Amino acid sequence: LADLAELLTNGSRVMLDFEGVSSFDLDAISKLSEFDSKIRNKGSRIVMCNLEAAVRASFFPNLSTN
Repeated sequence: LADLAELLTNGSRVMLDFEGVSSFDLDAISKLSEFDSKIRNKGSRIVMCNLEAAVRASFFPNLSTN
């Protein structure tokens, strides 16, 4: 992800498809957060698709799944 962040041009959009992913560890979340910060500095954005409820909770632990 670090290499990809360097290659992206300003204003790029990145779509990450998490279909089939059932969990993330803290290291993965940290790397995605760092990637997001780097590309946001270039005016770019990440879109995360197909996040299962348990995976979404890894990113947004304070949101209710009800």
